[in-house]
Amino acid sequence: MPKYYDFKICGYYLYFTAHCIIECMHVHASDRKLTEGGSAKFFVKSNGDTVIQNRGVLTDRELSKIQSFIKDNYKEMYLKWASMSENGFFGDSTRHLINKRSLSPYPRDKDLESIQNSLRYHSR
Repeated sequence: MPKYYDFKICGYYLYFTAHCIIECMHVHASDRKLTEGGSAKFFVKSNGDTVIQNRGVLTDRELSKIQSFIKDNYKEMYLKWASMSENGFFGDSTRHLINKRSLSPYPRDKDLESIQNSLRYHSR
């Protein structure tokens, strides 16, 4: 089960399953067992906003913090998703291809520092 990161956000791992890559990009949030039972599921839009499909056992505060984390890191998370899935973001009719040109929706080298700062902030 691929995790987006090896650390937890609000006590939950963020991951996707190999059998659910037929859907558009989404994020499961679950405890150490990494089971879908009781987990939350967030569909991710191309601007980093999320749509909650299932809140699982998470509180409103936990959902909000995880949504904020996804918003801050969705570009990096999409790279992991795209390595296993041909499907793009929620609500998009075409797949966002990884592109090294300036039109790329993915982080450039100068953006990596802001991603790392965000990761440090949310892992506290």
